[in-house]
Amino acid sequence: MAWSYLRFLMKAKTKHAVHSPFVYDFVTKVLEDHSHSKDYNIIERQVRVLSRNHNAIETVDFGSVSGKAGYTTQFRKVSQIASQAGISHRQGRLLYRLIDYYKPENIIELGSSVGISTMYQAKANPQSKMISIEGCASTAAYAQESIQAVKAKNVKFLLGRFEHMLPRALQEMGSVDYAFIDGNHTYEPTLEYFNLLLPKATNDSVFIFHDIHWSTDMERAWETIQSSPAVTLTIDLFFMGLVFFRKELTPQHFILRF
Repeated sequence: MAWSYLRFLMKAKTKHAVHSPFVYDFVTKVLEDHSHSKDYNIIERQVRVLSRNHNAIETVDFGSVSGKAGYTTQFRKVSQIASQAGISHRQGRLLYRLIDYYKPENIIELGSSVGISTMYQAKANPQSKMISIEGCASTAAYAQESIQAVKAKNVKFLLGRFEHMLPRALQEMGSVDYAFIDGNHTYEPTLEYFNLLLPKATNDSVFIFHDIHWSTDMERAWETIQSSPAVTLTIDLFFMGLVFFRKELTPQHFILRF
């Protein structure tokens, strides 16, 4: 990842090198929005609760972050999961601003973990319908507790493997306006999720893939997604990649500093 990040820094642009009005608005109104929502305090209070929880729970990982297929089981402290598998405040606030700005109605999350990203996304638009899918029962239980703690009432959790639960979730949604994919970090499953979600995408949808530079497998998956004829614009922020389908835009791929 160190080499990938160095390459990213060499290619990444600031807003002053962006000539797309759509992307310039994204930079100035989403990336550079430093306003503070009261929801941040509510969410991050619960994140601190998780980070101080040293209970050890048995976890099941169906998409090994090492890039190997299959699954692993191990005992981990909740605090360790929150710090390592959970997203940072900075990334969570970005997800919040994305939803607050684009106002998606139908949201799918692949990978609830202990619910940190789920809280940021659910609180950003209480009128949305959100389905969060998690394969590990023990972490999903903490995600549900976290959602209840921040009083978000727009989330439905589905427990099971993504390839089994995603088709079920899609049956409940007429469209997918926003998707956050943070689960099985391997090539074929990532493309499978993309291809399952794609028929439900609209012109205004945005799909977000986390850890696109985690491994060569994920970088290859990201490049394949970028080459899809349905995709018109992508934004690489290193730790996540954003995919847009707006037909009115000239096809372009941006690498932006954040």
